Amino acid sequence: MFAFEIPAPRKIGDYSYCKTLSSHAGMNTTGVNQYNSKFVARSLAKKVYQRSTRHCVSIQRSSRSKMVSEEEVNYEIGQRIETQEDAAVFIKAETEKGTILSERGYGACKPPFSYWPYFLRCANRPFDATNDREGYINLAVAQNFLAKQDVQDKVKEICKNNENDALIFGLEAAGYDNMKGIERLRKAFRNHANRIISPNFAWHEDDVCVSSGVGACIDNLVFAIADSNDFILIPAPYYPAFTNDLGVRCRVRAVPVYNSSGDVTVLPSLEDFKRAEENAVGEGEGMCRALLLTNPNNPLGIIYEPGDYRRCVDWALERQIHCISDEVYAGSIYDSEMNAKTRGFISAAELVEEHTPYGPHILTGLSKDFCASGYRVGAILTKSKPVQTALSNVSYFCAVPGPFQHVIAAMLEDEVWVDELFSMNRTRLKQSRDVLVASLNEKKIPHIVPNAGLFIWIDLSNELKEQTFEEEKKLWKILFEETHLMLTPGKDAKNKKPGTFRACFAATPFESLKVAIERISTGLEMYRNL
Repeated sequence: MFAFEIPAPRKIGDYSYCKTLSSHAGMNTTGVNQYNSKFVARSLAKKVYQRSTRHCVSIQRSSRSKMVSEEEVNYEIGQRIETQEDAAVFIKAETEKGTILSERGYGACKPPFSYWPYFLRCANRPFDATNDREGYINLAVAQNFLAKQDVQDKVKEICKNNENDALIFGLEAAGYDNMKGIERLRKAFRNHANRIISPNFAWHEDDVCVSSGVGACIDNLVFAIADSNDFILIPAPYYPAFTNDLGVRCRVRAVPVYNSSGDVTVLPSLEDFKRAEENAVGEGEGMCRALLLTNPNNPLGIIYEPGDYRRCVDWALERQIHCISDEVYAGSIYDSEMNAKTRGFISAAELVEEHTPYGPHILTGLSKDFCASGYRVGAILTKSKPVQTALSNVSYFCAVPGPFQHVIAAMLEDEVWVDELFSMNRTRLKQSRDVLVASLNEKKIPHIVPNAGLFIWIDLSNELKEQTFEEEKKLWKILFEETHLMLTPGKDAKNKKPGTFRACFAATPFESLKVAIERISTGLEMYRNL
């Protein structure tokens, strides 16, 4: 693979540096002098940006020289920096004396997943059945819009009926409170968990820590249990943003674990976990600090068999590594008796004989079950006193605003309304699933029939001309560029087999789902004719 090296950053006006940078960008260096070098450095941005998407670049910062692969360049530069102005800012940062950002800061410049920039194009021209049938259909966004108006109406009702409530609108609400969440909200989450998530296990309000979204909960929890370069095992395929959630601030590695049988609907064996751990230890300096499970699963949309789930939870706790169970879709199970492989959901909290300092730690929130991803409210439930003590400190940085905590508590306290909402949401999820499955069956497109959550797993691997992720990317680009359909590529979910895609069906009207499958069929025909 070809590579060119950008010299160590110096002052942006350094004329010899600009001449060297010009040659790397393929520009004529005639006329570059000590008087115009600062202007030239900025004008090089577009050229450097264009070459960064084609070549492997070595960026030497201060006394360090880091070789960056072509894929990483595309990820860090080519997709985050999309305009000449953006590129100029990046080049300026790279050419100042020293560096503008820390290593962590430059790491944060990476988008959370490969298809991040394409979201903007989808948002700027969405599909409209009446006004723009050629618009983009985005089935890559993990959001649930099926009952969001009902949730919004409930919040409006609470605010209107409590406009004289000092807890919400009084001076007290503007002051500090417990950074893990006000007592009222922690009690409300406790009751919700005891009713919906783990009815056979009793949580206490002191076991609850509320933060601004489940992403913040994961970040705080990983901060408390793992050090930089440590790693966390995650059965693959998994939620594409986990890699970013673990790594962007805490710098903890996400290590995918593959089922050696090749069946993604079954959790890996204990031997698979041991093998993945040994390989990860050999690749880095850190140690295994946790096992992260998701049930119901994202991206597969299935519920794991309780015996298999318990086997994995027990394995982690017996080895004294933390067990994190992401159960954000526990209220979005719409077809628990669908087939012999599917069993009813049982929380990890109910599967263990005894809770330990290592967990299980349960994650829940409002984004999925309550169709309220923008509210940014999530919670950790854990009996671990050391973890709770650490969370008491770091929760300060991502607390939910006091007045809104009272509003959400009032919403959760209305259990009749919650039950009606969940019933309606489940009905609508099942309707959307059925529309999508019927369309996929009509086109004979292989898929895993889901029974929980917001997703369906589509397998187009038999269509690939070669079983490589390069071919998966070609197919994905045809679907996006030519048919205006956006799916989550399996590579981002760390699936081992190329050619699989995740589709979210909870943020799109029925008609759009039918059109989306037509577009898959059209895209496949275009790919075959390449």
